Amino acid sequence: MNREQEEKGLGWYESIEELDDGGGRFFCPVLMWSYGFRKGIKNGRIEVWSLRGTFNFRDNRGFILTNEEREGHPIIEDNRVMEFFPNELEKLIRILTNVYGWGKPPHFKEVTQDVIKMGEALNKIFNTRKFNDKERVKEICADLKNKWKLLIS
Repeated sequence: MNREQEEKGLGWYESIEELDDGGGRFFCPVLMWSYGFRKGIKNGRIEVWSLRGTFNFRDNRGFILTNEEREGHPIIEDNRVMEFFPNELEKLIRILTNVYGWGKPPHFKEVTQDVIKMGEALNKIFNTRKFNDKERVKEICADLKNKWKLLIS
C-alpha cells in the first residue's frame, strides 16, 4: 500500500465472524480481511475458514484475471472465489501484491500458523475416532476465536 492509499483510508480491515459446522454442532471463527475503505466500498476480501483450513479470496467485482495473472489457480462460485490451502498461500500473496497492488494483510503469518495448528489438533480428534467429542472441538474453536480477537484488537 502506498502513502496516497493510506491517506485515503484505503487498506486492509479485519473482523471475525462465527459460522457453524453445517450441522449446528459447534461454531468456529472465520477471520475476514477486507480490502477497501474503512467506511465504504470494499474491493475484495479473504475469508479464513478455520474449520476447513482454507483461505478464500473473493474479488467483489468478479475476477477479470488472466490465467497467467492467477498462476493457473481455479476460480469457483460464479467467478468470484479463489480457494487456497495453507501450502498455496505464497501464490495468493503474489497475486495480492503483484496483480492487485494490495500487499499482504496484517497478521497473515500468525493466522496461517493458527489455521495449521488447528488442523493438526482437529486431525488428532478425527484420527482417534472421537469426532463426537464436540466439547473439545468447541474448546479449540473458542480458543482460536479469543486469540484472533486479541490479535486484531
